[in-house]
Amino acid sequence: MSGPIIELEALIDKLSTDIKEVLKQMQRNKTAAQQRLNDIRDPVTRLPHEIASQIFIHSFPSHLQPGAPDSPMLLLRIGNSWTDIALSTPELWCSILDYPGVQILNTWLEHARNQALSASL
Repeated sequence: MSGPIIELEALIDKLSTDIKEVLKQMQRNKTAAQQRLNDIRDPVTRLPHEIASQIFIHSFPSHLQPGAPDSPMLLLRIGNSWTDIALSTPELWCSILDYPGVQILNTWLEHARNQALSASL
């Protein structure tokens, strides 16, 4: 009697594990589909990259304070497409106001690439 019970309990455990894995995969698929939908709906992603970059550049003041509401870091929180555009637009990262700390300064320098960095400390 205990043999069939043990087998059924093992089967139930395996099925529970399988269901959890399927649910995780479905959630990943849903997230990916939602991201694609957001990208399709987002007018910025329909623009040529160069135009979107110019819009981003002209949307910010010439000197930026990391963490401020008008920082290009804000663009990194909107979505993957905006993040890609912002990170590939060195002009957004070529000026900085105040000393933000070594880690953020390194991030700024990395994204400024070959642009001269203007710092007001």
